[in-house]
Amino acid sequence: MDKRIGANVRFERERKGISREGLAEMLDLTVSHLGLIERGERGATAQTLEKLSRVLKLPIDSFFGVDENRDETVGSAEKRISPIVSEFDEDEMEFVIKLLKDFATLKRAKKRCQDD
Repeated sequence: MDKRIGANVRFERERKGISREGLAEMLDLTVSHLGLIERGERGATAQTLEKLSRVLKLPIDSFFGVDENRDETVGSAEKRISPIVSEFDEDEMEFVIKLLKDFATLKRAKKRCQDD
């Protein structure tokens, strides 16, 4: 359970573009203590989980579960993309979403041509 919680804490921290140092400071923990939690080498106390929930703006139970739809590739891509797109305004995000949809359409069309 500690490893699952730690992996979820790390994933959410990185997804939000927060450094380990920054999160440790927000939680009033040492960086090494937070590292132990993220690696599952030390369990997070209920008080620490409550602080994580508040700081990361997530329900506490989100640290216990595993997102069945998230595989390693998606998680890795999301980690790289999240810090970039977090700075976009709504119009920029709509443009990026349209580009991705267009790219997916082209990719499907290319695959259909190859299959024919």
